[in-house]
Amino acid sequence: MGKAALILVIASVYSWTMTLSNRAATFMDREDKQAFYEEKVLAREQALIGFNEVVANTVGDFDNYRLDLFDKTYRDGGFSISALSNTKDTVNVFATGTVGRAEYTFFGNIVERGGTKLAALNIDGPVSSATGIGGSYGFTGVNTHPDDPPGVATGKGPNASGVHSILKSADTELQDGFRDELVTGGKTGEPGSFTSGENEYVNFDKLSDTILGLCKPPSVHPSCITLHGDQVIAGNDVFGSREHPVIMIVDGDATFRGEIKGYGVLYIKGDFKTEVGKPRWEGLIYAPTAGGNRELRGQPEIYGAIVLRSTDEHGVPATTPEEKEELAPINITVRGEPNVHFSASALTNLSFLSKELPQMLKSEPITGALINVQQAASNDITHPNVY
Repeated sequence: MGKAALILVIASVYSWTMTLSNRAATFMDREDKQAFYEEKVLAREQALIGFNEVVANTVGDFDNYRLDLFDKTYRDGGFSISALSNTKDTVNVFATGTVGRAEYTFFGNIVERGGTKLAALNIDGPVSSATGIGGSYGFTGVNTHPDDPPGVATGKGPNASGVHSILKSADTELQDGFRDELVTGGKTGEPGSFTSGENEYVNFDKLSDTILGLCKPPSVHPSCITLHGDQVIAGNDVFGSREHPVIMIVDGDATFRGEIKGYGVLYIKGDFKTEVGKPRWEGLIYAPTAGGNRELRGQPEIYGAIVLRSTDEHGVPATTPEEKEELAPINITVRGEPNVHFSASALTNLSFLSKELPQMLKSEPITGALINVQQAASNDITHPNVY
């Protein structure tokens, strides 16, 4: 073999070797990309499984479920998940999955949904004075069943505020007039449970129209009782029952004495007062007037909620906070041993009058709602286009 031929053979062998080497490198590179792609897909799947679990648990038990697990092993990879409070009504949720060289993360926020629609005592309008005399009265938003013994609350569902006012100025008067330790509520039943601001859940105008509409001809509800003029209701009479509540409308001032009992809606268009004795009402007390006096004296026991509203002289409520501040103010006096308990059970019984009423008033279970979901990978998950 000549020298030229030998050189040609060597060159051919070298070229073929390089071709094989390049093909092997290309194949190995594609295999590596394919493996990395599969790792990223698995990491994302692992993160998503963890994220869905932590979200479901947090939404289902918003008040209590909190978790922080870091670098745990699962199958051929690892994961980290957490549900940590950001604010009192927001929880940050996070889940990361890792497989091989890949990492993928989901994160978002869960905000509180549901809760109570009314406090034990609700004031829509200005308050000129709030006076609590003695140390035996109480406004509690702790959800109480009417049959609970004193100091025990077994009501199902979330608690409410003890006292809620729409106007901040009213809130200031109420906090100055009532002792913190006698106004309880909130999630843990803590004292000083005063809240303020617009009620986003209850349309008081619609509530009033619904109540009055049940007692308007031609279709007057059989449970309606309308009393004209100022009334003193005393003795030991019983109005309605839990299964057959009434709508009692007093077209004037109303004073309650003695041991009377009532179930349903008490709608008072004038001043409202309880005096001596131990009157009891289960349901809703609604009193819209052009200012005036509201007095709780003696030992009344009220389960459900009280709503006090200011209107103009024609009985028309205001709509904006500025207009409400211009209305005649309410004077509230509490003396003796009156107790007002928020009770979802008592409000639920209003369904015997109208299905709309408890839907407007009663509490809803606290859950969470997932918002602002985001996701991120250590590298984009793009298929390497292996042929």
